[in-house]
Amino acid sequence: MNNDLSQRRLILWNRFWLVLVALYALVGGYSYLEHRILSDVSRLQLRWNDVEAIKSERALTFSTNQGGPFIVTHLATQTGNSGVDTAIAAIAELPHPLFVRGPKGLTYISGHELAGLKWMDAGGRKVAAPKPGASIQALYYETQKVTADK
Repeated sequence: MNNDLSQRRLILWNRFWLVLVALYALVGGYSYLEHRILSDVSRLQLRWNDVEAIKSERALTFSTNQGGPFIVTHLATQTGNSGVDTAIAAIAELPHPLFVRGPKGLTYISGHELAGLKWMDAGGRKVAAPKPGASIQALYYETQKVTADK
């Protein structure tokens, strides 16, 4: 009888820990997926598109599904599949910061304007501008609203 009671307690204790671990895994997995999906939706996106305002060439378009506004200050060529390594990538500073509004706003830079930027490598030497369709990333920050007290 005592052995049966001990066995039942052990089973209940194991079930308690199993439920606790399962709940932890579910909450952690949900949190990870939610963060992964939301961060992808709210980031600034760049694409090469044909823009109606510029009939003769492709343009680099900046858009976002959610989030923003964003201020883009530099463009960088992508050095590999893992993203931009600013220590070795070619970087161009925009003449004026580019303001990209929220989901409805669509901003673009034509291939001609892109070629007109001053592209530099890590050593400060001038390099050729990337061709339309090349992998490019924007260096930007998302604006935060701050109000002054009266």
